[in-house]
Amino acid sequence: MNNDKLPKIKPFPRICPICRERQVYPRVVSYATDVAHDGKLHRVVIKKLKTPFCVGCQTACPDLAANQQITVEFLRQAKLLTPEQIRNGREALKLTQKQLASYLGIAEATMSRWETGGQIQQRSLDNLLRIFCACPDVRRKSMEKKLTKIGFVPDEELASVASK
Repeated sequence: MNNDKLPKIKPFPRICPICRERQVYPRVVSYATDVAHDGKLHRVVIKKLKTPFCVGCQTACPDLAANQQITVEFLRQAKLLTPEQIRNGREALKLTQKQLASYLGIAEATMSRWETGGQIQQRSLDNLLRIFCACPDVRRKSMEKKLTKIGFVPDEELASVASK
């Protein structure tokens, strides 16, 4: 990999975004934060978070690595699939991101973001993904025709009910 492409990491001490003093050093701290997901606020507590910390104002200043650790802990506490679990499940089924996205009725870009950790899936889609990966009958049916049609009232019946 070309070193010009690597992100520049600022040396310590760094300037605190809160108090603006150059007192930010790497620390391992107990950290709690609220994460909004699926219309709910989830309290995430990490007993040992490695993060930049301002010794002046006693504030954690999470960097990319710390935020990734917070996300992983949130997924664990919320019992949602991790990006690695999603990718491993898809690969075990020998499907491309495009194919799995089509079967689930989502955009391929959304599937990509789930697998890279750029987006956290909603609980309902997490459940659907688990069912799809675990149940061969569901996969077979969804591959025969669109998943949105399985077990639902046919479009023509919906149209006649709506017109009444």
